[in-house]
Amino acid sequence: MTVTCLNQTVEAMTIPFTVSVAVQGEASPDLTQAFTDACRKIYTELKRIEADFSAFLPDSLVSRFAEGDESILLANAEFQEVYAAALLAKEETAGAFDPYFAGKFDPTGLVKGWAVKKSLPPVSCP
Repeated sequence: MTVTCLNQTVEAMTIPFTVSVAVQGEASPDLTQAFTDACRKIYTELKRIEADFSAFLPDSLVSRFAEGDESILLANAEFQEVYAAALLAKEETAGAFDPYFAGKFDPTGLVKGWAVKKSLPPVSCP
């Protein structure tokens, strides 16, 4: 039995994310279309997350928080999740990961992995 791999690279957050699915036999047109649709959804979610969590976009939640808008911490559940995870990562790595390494909050190293996890559940489950 042959194995077919469907692969697509999704560019977001200044890095490539490769989405892959392996199937036994040939990929049907329906499966290929479903994979393409899933990749589009992943891309859309990654871009949404990038808009909120990029330290390089001046209107992002992260940039606004770094500039002193602390209301974001109370108003946005995803920001609360990332903020708590970043502080926990600092503690668990004894400071090797520090979301304040440059003096302002910047969870970039954590957010990319979190974004992958966050973008997959809606499209990876039937």
